[in-house]
Amino acid sequence: MPNESWISPRYRTIVDFSSAYGQLTQPNPRTTVKTDIIHAGVEQDQYLSHRVFAFGAASWDHSLSQGLDLQQTYGGGLGWTVTNYIAKDGTLSGTSAPDGSKATSFPGVGGASGFIIADNLLNGPLAGIGMQLAEKHGRVHYLFDGLVDARATSIKIQLGPETQAAKLSPAVLTIPVRAPSSDALSEEGKKRLARMPPAINVRSYAATFTPDFLRGQNVTRAKIVTTLKDGSTNTTMSGPLCVSARCGFRPTHVR
Repeated sequence: MPNESWISPRYRTIVDFSSAYGQLTQPNPRTTVKTDIIHAGVEQDQYLSHRVFAFGAASWDHSLSQGLDLQQTYGGGLGWTVTNYIAKDGTLSGTSAPDGSKATSFPGVGGASGFIIADNLLNGPLAGIGMQLAEKHGRVHYLFDGLVDARATSIKIQLGPETQAAKLSPAVLTIPVRAPSSDALSEEGKKRLARMPPAINVRSYAATFTPDFLRGQNVTRAKIVTTLKDGSTNTTMSGPLCVSARCGFRPTHVR
């Protein structure tokens, strides 16, 4: 909550319950097997920033045929997600991906207009690059995410000595390109607008890196290699990324 895509969320509660009952009878020899499966779960997410949240989760399972009276599972961690929402005005509110502390879904919200994303795509398949840092139990977690042309089939991100394959969202979003007033555009801006399609197709990507592996460094750069469906590749180098309080970055602290 809140559910509006343009407002940073504060918390989220997920409750799920499922039940199944069945009976299987075999004629020779006549045997009957009964199944009675019950599952319940709950998760509470508390946002620490517009992207990063801490969560606690619990689940309970019962299965008669397996002789399982009750299985209890409890866990928690740090998270962010791969989800996107398109507002009525064509603005995309995007989020990130897994997996900060062995969690599987982590929501957070950012935003950009279809025009800005389309302008970025004129330079290559990457429509956005972002990096978030979060500190938990004295260890810094590195979360890297962005938007990419929907034709991308894989993305590899190199930060310093470590390379990770990013996870691509299965959802492809079609975002209308609504340009600002022509009076607000320079001549170069008008030329770039003429090259833009009426709508763009993108998906989210994200990767996490080994906690603390950049500790001691102030600034790093990312090398992102994107492979498209036609087999072609594109290599992009990011600008300087601050990864230390010494250059002004303050990671989100999680207890």
